[in-house]
Amino acid sequence: MKGLLASLLLLGALAGQTPPAVSPPQESVKPEDRCSVEGTVLNLQSGEPLKKAHVSLAPADTQKFNVASLGAIADAAGHFLIQDVNPGKYRFYADRNGSVTTEYQSKGRGKPGTQLTLSKGQKLKDVVFKMAPHGVVSGKVVDEDGEPLAGARIQVMRTMYRNGKKSLTGAASASSDDRGEFRAYGLAPGKYYVSVSYDRGGNALQQVEIRKEGPEDGYAVTFFPNGSSSAQASLVEVTAGGEASGIDFRLTPVHTARISGKITNPGRGAIVFLMSRDSGFAGNPMKNAITDDKGAFLFRNIASGSYTISAQPMMVQGGERQFAQALIEVGDSNVDGVQLTFGAAPEIAGVVAAGKGVDLKNRSLMATLSPEDAAMTMATPNGEVQDDGTFKLKLLLPDRYRLSVYPLPPEYYIKSIRYGDTESPDAVVDLSKGASGGELTVTIAADGARIDGNVQDANEQAATGVSVVLAPDQRDYHTLYKMANTDQNGHFTIKGIKPGKYKLFAWDEVQWGQ
Repeated sequence: MKGLLASLLLLGALAGQTPPAVSPPQESVKPEDRCSVEGTVLNLQSGEPLKKAHVSLAPADTQKFNVASLGAIADAAGHFLIQDVNPGKYRFYADRNGSVTTEYQSKGRGKPGTQLTLSKGQKLKDVVFKMAPHGVVSGKVVDEDGEPLAGARIQVMRTMYRNGKKSLTGAASASSDDRGEFRAYGLAPGKYYVSVSYDRGGNALQQVEIRKEGPEDGYAVTFFPNGSSSAQASLVEVTAGGEASGIDFRLTPVHTARISGKITNPGRGAIVFLMSRDSGFAGNPMKNAITDDKGAFLFRNIASGSYTISAQPMMVQGGERQFAQALIEVGDSNVDGVQLTFGAAPEIAGVVAAGKGVDLKNRSLMATLSPEDAAMTMATPNGEVQDDGTFKLKLLLPDRYRLSVYPLPPEYYIKSIRYGDTESPDAVVDLSKGASGGELTVTIAADGARIDGNVQDANEQAATGVSVVLAPDQRDYHTLYKMANTDQNGHFTIKGIKPGKYKLFAWDEVQWGQ
């Protein structure tokens, strides 16, 4: 994260505004008011033109899902031209085989780029889009005797932020071959954590036989160069088009435990997922297995820690998909006799209440509960908001969740959230004791405040592609944070702000959510 920029000019205010009237459908744009974007796509390293690069403009201010983008294909000279573009704000992307999909003027993966603001009839020319070639991580996995391990699973991970907390997310994966060698490709320039896991039993997706012997030695998940977690790992730097080689692992057996159990009503078979709650690796199953014909499952080589077991039927024949989940603590001993039963998830009823000036009809809104714990992102209940504001959510696992409703119009914001008689000013709903606390009530307001401003650099020039962050006084109220990035003129707009006290920051380089 780099320092605060020299100048920040505010042209708006944080006071509440009069609720705007509902906008009528936008009229078709006159031909003379349509815009175009023209430029060249280059290789970031060599400066050579990138033929066949695909560039696309996606509306930045949209309230719809799956909005179509406008695009073009670069010719042999790297030249592209996108025509017949409506005036407005756009996110600008490029992708190409062998290169990292990139947002215009982004300073790296997970960092925002420069928006394009097109005024009526504007013909934007001489845009230069630089794309970084893919990077590679390669190495070898051997056992304690130096013999190659085939079929080891390698994960390349980068840091990200969820609810203000640092976690890991997958960037690439690979498997070792018969020589124990692996090659993970498709990586953007940056620093990564690399881990390896290996099951002596071979393919994890297999029919299993429950064995009754005591704890055994096995290969636990290992982070490069020889750590049991990311806190003990070394970062691996990948350059544009470069190969970080020599990322080698020598796995040594350690004391591990097994988790065994059965699904009491497996039907025609089920798949079971095991996920660590301690690793910080967001939403990624560590291991998975398929039950046998009696519903039995087994996980070996499990280090001590907290885990979640999730299961789902292999086949669903009509009706509602069922689920089963449990929390498991693993210590020095095996955890045997785990029992899971498929059943319908308990349901939570809710309502989105419309404040003054709010129109919820035909909005195609969704209500969702995102686990506060990043390691639980597989369990994300969501439900469609009906025209009368009602919605229903399935509680997959008792936990603490962050409630949101999206996509709201830019000037709307969530004014309050209540679960039964309990107010949730930070949007966190405590469902750790299940779904028996009453109805969820989400109140939407239309009088969101707005800030318009410009960011300048130390030379008083427009600072493009920088991140502007609005931070509330209550720093742990994560839903009140707002983030925007400046356009090609150094201008930014932040809408839908809940009235209150905030501080406004600008960084020339910051990771999203940091």
